[in-house]
Amino acid sequence: MDYPQLETLTAMKTLFRPLVVAFVALLIAIGCGGGGGGGLASVVGLFMTDNLNVGYDHVWATVKKVTFDPVSGASFTAYDDPAGHTIDLRTLRDASGARFSFLNAISPPAGPWAHVNVWLDKTLTLVPTGSTAGVTRLFKDFDPATNEKELTFDFAPARTLRAGTDNLCIDFDLSQWSDDGTFVTAVIHEAATDHLGESDRNEPLELHGAIGGLAGTAPDQTFNLTFGNGMTVAVQTNAQTAIFNNDGSPNPVLGNGEHVELSGTFSAPDHVFVATRIRINVEAEDGGAEVFGTPSAIDSTAHTFDITVTEAEGLVPEASTIHVVVNATSRYFRGCGLSIGIDDFFTLLAADGAKVGAEGTFDATSNTLTALRLIVVPFGSSTELAEAKGTDSNVDAVAGTFDLTLSAFEGFNVAAGSTIHIATNGSTQFFGPDGAPIDKAAFFAGLAAAASVGVQGTWDATTQTITALRAKLITAEGAGFVFVEGTSSSVDSTAHTFSATIFHWEDALLVSGETLSVVTNSSTVYKGADGVVITQDAFFAALAGGPVRVGVAGTLSGTTLTAAVARLLGG
Repeated sequence: MDYPQLETLTAMKTLFRPLVVAFVALLIAIGCGGGGGGGLASVVGLFMTDNLNVGYDHVWATVKKVTFDPVSGASFTAYDDPAGHTIDLRTLRDASGARFSFLNAISPPAGPWAHVNVWLDKTLTLVPTGSTAGVTRLFKDFDPATNEKELTFDFAPARTLRAGTDNLCIDFDLSQWSDDGTFVTAVIHEAATDHLGESDRNEPLELHGAIGGLAGTAPDQTFNLTFGNGMTVAVQTNAQTAIFNNDGSPNPVLGNGEHVELSGTFSAPDHVFVATRIRINVEAEDGGAEVFGTPSAIDSTAHTFDITVTEAEGLVPEASTIHVVVNATSRYFRGCGLSIGIDDFFTLLAADGAKVGAEGTFDATSNTLTALRLIVVPFGSSTELAEAKGTDSNVDAVAGTFDLTLSAFEGFNVAAGSTIHIATNGSTQFFGPDGAPIDKAAFFAGLAAAASVGVQGTWDATTQTITALRAKLITAEGAGFVFVEGTSSSVDSTAHTFSATIFHWEDALLVSGETLSVVTNSSTVYKGADGVVITQDAFFAALAGGPVRVGVAGTLSGTTLTAAVARLLGG
């Protein structure tokens, strides 16, 4: 659905994520379960914060379990995740005071409760102030049988927790922690919740789980997310929620039973998780480690960079930065969920104020994460970029507008099959079915004969309008001029053919992982990873070295793609 010119041969998509201060936060919630979506009116919010310790820039610890012990009777499990939730406790206070990290929405018996118990993984990482290297420590007196440390604080007097009224915040009071070079002695107690209802004092968080009880119509939907050990939280979406498929395919639509990853914040007053981004796991999550933070040491040729980590999952950072590399199967996104090419990703990554998240496999020895999926969040974006394809109606050639009934879309949150509005202006670029530029008059004259239309532009959720930066006439699906990115195989340097297992495509109905046969001819232009024209022999010599990430623009007939331009994409 993107319309790059042949000389660039990269997806020209730009990206947007509505959350300017973005973190891949890793905070878990459990709710009362049952029923459809919506707020949890009868719950008690469980949160974390900390007091300041100027000796550390980062304090990475992993929370495993939280229980309440009553004055008499059975204890109540408020949080339980064997995998644990890793968090930098040092981020939970800034110059303005406490910041709150949501942990659970619970429905405990009223009590009264005598004390709270918190279990942490025995190992933590401290990054001293001004240092980039972390030091590994153990909690003093951890249990060797479980490799966990239990911390406790008492309610004095015993507390009754009123569902729908009370919230409880655990203070990991770093100002009272001590480090003897081997063991850390830790202290927790109850913290005040005076500013808990202020949205800007609540840390964004991330949840992984399965959808149930889906209700409403996109973009305004509610559902319950079941995660961890059967824990449940109520989730709400809106027009600002970015939804995308993790394989880069179009038409991200929520459904019961789908496994998803959510980013957003928990609203303490409303007792509901408000999602800013939802990644639908069309293909299995097989990375195991995720980090988010600020990029540095960017090498757009080698396709590597470092991340100064603010949030982590599936690993405990042992330094303030982690090195990131990509490979031939890595996928790239902007925060709104728009799938993009590798060149666009590194261009956006280098912009001032950008944030980046990476998911993949982590090698602790080399402090390197090999990213399977990456998302870049440009700083200060005020508009969302979207792409859509469908059939036109209500064409007004004079005004330069038409409606589009969607067959495919990315980068915005609507119901499948919706009809949206398209506006063009003096900056809109128009293309014919062969990818060649045409003028506005030819484009609108060609709408009647086109099988479908593709547009890329800025999305206005209020008016349900894309103002097109590019608009293209499309011939019948499965034929015509298309663009794909994929991994090479079955290279024949004599016949000058190869196969491409695709993971990114434009102007065709394809499936992630599908393999196309790529043929070249005397008219094919070959380019290196730097975009400079190379010889046919040099191109095929590069392919012969093993699986290589390639981009191909050309004419598709069935599963055979005749290349007009073939480019090495690196990575």
